[in-house]
This record gives sequence, structure tokens and C-alpha cells, in this order.
Amino acid sequence: RDRVETVKVGGVWFWIVLWIGLISMDGLVQTTPSELTFHLKEGSHAKTTLLMRSLVSEELAFKVKTTNPKRYVVKPNAGPLRGGQELQIEITMEVLDTLPEDLHHCKDKFLLQVAKILGKEKLSAGDFWSTVSPDEIKSQKYKVHLVGDGDEMEET
Repeated sequence: RDRVETVKVGGVWFWIVLWIGLISMDGLVQTTPSELTFHLKEGSHAKTTLLMRSLVSEELAFKVKTTNPKRYVVKPNAGPLRGGQELQIEITMEVLDTLPEDLHHCKDKFLLQVAKILGKEKLSAGDFWSTVSPDEIKSQKYKVHLVGDGDEMEET
């Protein structure tokens, strides 16, 4: 889904690769895609990947939440992110016996939260998140798009 653009600056042509759906969370991390798409097939798991890259040298902590935790498994769903590290977060949807009737009106969402660890390295994950003030936590919401077997995804 990346796109290549050509731009002429001062008589020189440049080729630029654009990450479609790239999101920057206040300069801490970049993520792609901007929305999570699951291609559904009856009787099979549907999977998607959220790519997260640290833009800072400090160690970060992250966690992923969903509005429908019984429907999805997120691995890893929380943990540290070293400075400059790239991490793939795999999201797997439960096996569906039949496709939902409201396929194109899915209200499921995910929330990625990121914070600098800064001196709290020895705390457990639960203790860490309970000690971080809300203004230190950067959050990004992701909508879920469900695409049925044979459907074409609509561009928005």
C-alpha cells in the first residue's frame, strides 16, 4: 500500500516513498496502517499486523486495548519498545462460523497507548501504567474494517 511520488525541487527530481496510513504519535512512535483491515473467510482466523517504530532513543512502554477483547487476540499486547526498535503487533480475529450481517458497519476499535519509561524500569507492567500520569500517555485509536470473502475494500 506504499505509494511512490516524484517531486521536482530546484530542477532536480526526487522519488519519495509514502507510507500510506502512517501515523506519528507526538514524535514517540510511528505506526502503520491507520486502520485495521481483516479479510474474513468463514471457518478461518483473520489476521492483520500493526507495525510500530520508535522514533526516540529512550525506552518506551506500550499496550494495546480493544473494545471487543473476546473477538481478538493481540500479540504482543503490551511490553517495552527500545529506542529505534520496530515491532510487529499481530492481531488475530476469532474463527467465525458465518460472516456477520453488519460486516461493513463494524464498531470494533483498538487503542494503542505509549509512554516513556524514564526511571520506572523496575516496575511491573501493571504498576508502571498505574503510576504514569494521563498527560504522559500518548494514545491512538484504530478503526476496524471487515472485508468479506470476495468483497472489495472501499477506499475512504
